[in-house]
Amino acid sequence: MQKLSDIQILKLGKTLYHIKNNNLFYSQMFTNGRITSYKELAKLPFMTWQLLAQGYPFAYCCADTETLSAGYIQSQGQEKIMNLYSDSDISHIAEMTSRAFSIADISDEDTLLLISGEDTSRAFTSTCEKLRHFMIPAHKLSHKELYQLIKDTDASYLLGDTSDLIKFVEDCRTSSLELSSLGLKGGVFSGKPLTEWNRKHIEKETGMDITLTAGIGDFFNGLASDCKMHDGFHVWDEHYIVEIINPETGETVEDETEGELVITTVSLNALPLIRFRTGKLTKIIDRSKCECGLKTVKIAYTF
Repeated sequence: MQKLSDIQILKLGKTLYHIKNNNLFYSQMFTNGRITSYKELAKLPFMTWQLLAQGYPFAYCCADTETLSAGYIQSQGQEKIMNLYSDSDISHIAEMTSRAFSIADISDEDTLLLISGEDTSRAFTSTCEKLRHFMIPAHKLSHKELYQLIKDTDASYLLGDTSDLIKFVEDCRTSSLELSSLGLKGGVFSGKPLTEWNRKHIEKETGMDITLTAGIGDFFNGLASDCKMHDGFHVWDEHYIVEIINPETGETVEDETEGELVITTVSLNALPLIRFRTGKLTKIIDRSKCECGLKTVKIAYTF
């Protein structure tokens, strides 16, 4: 079992101290002392969607009202939770998402079109504002109008949700609109990861190189991104600690073994999450340096 890195230990300690100082109810979940390894982290209780729903809307909030910047409601069946952000959280998510922009080779000379609504693309909007990239919201346009806008603005990148990308490409194909002639260089997309077949099909149809960034609804925007190798997600593990557990027993499984993804945030302020069970199945596929040059925990795409 891997040890936590020094930076993870430091940030995890600060996060637990932040919870203790700002939310007595939440802090009662954590009685362990200093956490220095995955084994010790695994002794902490899980946070679940159901617990967050029971605490709706503010039971687990760790930020003062004055520092809260946004709150977004997410629903799962009859249950709903409030995902909270402070100003520093929004800046953090923009910074994480900007890494995907860097992997995609987006520069301040590029024109970006956002093809999805704000409810699924808040991180992209924040990132463009932070980096001062020129972005045009285009999610309300028909596929023909969007096609024309790409031509009119000489847009080089598309941003949005993978479901909207798939629909746009298929609608253009049905209308005999040649996307490959538009000069698109690439795109950054969140949402359900593309299968290898879908990625290759869309890249052939559009001429784009597609970069995927991982999140779970409004949770964990900017958690991870794939790279030019397109063989999994690089987790930004100085900010997010990932575990893979047996969903039946809750026990941690070995690398290369599929299980449920559990995430601990060590950089979020308003709603830090300790050992949050995502319900998503994946596995740790590598911890060594990738051919792209990044050295992070890499997990398989979560479908």
